This record gives sequence, C-alpha cells and structure tokens, in this order.
Amino acid sequence: MLEIVLVAPAVLLIVVAAISWLGYFRLSYQVQDIADRALAAARYAPEGVAPESLAIAAARDACARQGLDPTVLHVTLQQRSRHLSLLLAYDASRAPAFLLEAIMPMPSATIVRLAQ
Repeated sequence: MLEIVLVAPAVLLIVVAAISWLGYFRLSYQVQDIADRALAAARYAPEGVAPESLAIAAARDACARQGLDPTVLHVTLQQRSRHLSLLLAYDASRAPAFLLEAIMPMPSATIVRLAQ
C-alpha cells in the first residue's frame, strides 16, 4: 500500500504532462494547417484584391472553424519577387495545454509557423 502512495503522484504527474504536451503538439499542427490555408488563399487572390487581407481573412476563418481564438492570431505575408511566404504567430497562453505551465516545463506559448 505504501508503494502506491509513493508512486501514484509521480505517475499522475507523468500522465498529466503527457496529455498537456499532446495538446500542445495538436495545437501546433492546427496552427501549421491554418498557415498553409492562409497562404493558399493569398496565392490564388484574384486581381485587384490584396493578398495580405485575403490571407488574414482566411487565417481567421480557418482558426474559428478549428475552434481556436482568431483574435490572438498575427499574420505576416512576405513577398520576394514572385515567391510568397506567410509567417503566422498564435498566442496559445490561454489554451488548455498551458493550464499547468507553472508546475511543468512547456515550450513557448507563442506558436510561430512558416508556410512557403
């Protein structure tokens, strides 16, 4: 019985840490998907429409569709000659994966992804 009392808190902490990290990785994949969709929208922008405004709208729409907060999203579209790239930063500090950040090490709460 004493072994369970000593080992159970450590096992519980490991399980909670694994769930938090899995939540972070899921969130980072979602942010990469949002960046890819926003870049695709910018690449196929019709004549007369600013690609950056279309990328921002597409990113916010994709963010809302995935259940994320579109207000903590920052989109930067970079154009070099004919090549477009999109830098997307998402502040995940209020995400459930970061609830226990005070007791376990987590990566930066700002997830930055590049789509090319």
